[in-house]
Amino acid sequence: MSARLCIFRAMQPFIARFPGLSYRLARIAGWCAYHGQPTLRRNVVRNMLPLVDGDLAEAKQAARRALQNVSQYWVD
Repeated sequence: MSARLCIFRAMQPFIARFPGLSYRLARIAGWCAYHGQPTLRRNVVRNMLPLVDGDLAEAKQAARRALQNVSQYWVD
């Protein structure tokens, strides 16, 4: 069993009992992933550029939101 799966199974009772807090923590984790992983950030920003007509500032904001949404998806 992978380490990630073990962590998710261990966190399941906490997430089920406190979903609101879990979502907030997931958004923070997404923010940390955006700021703490430059390679991931660069790739996601590059993928967002065509969607925002080449606006770099908007692509960065969309990339951060996308990573936060993915983090919340993992809570679900």
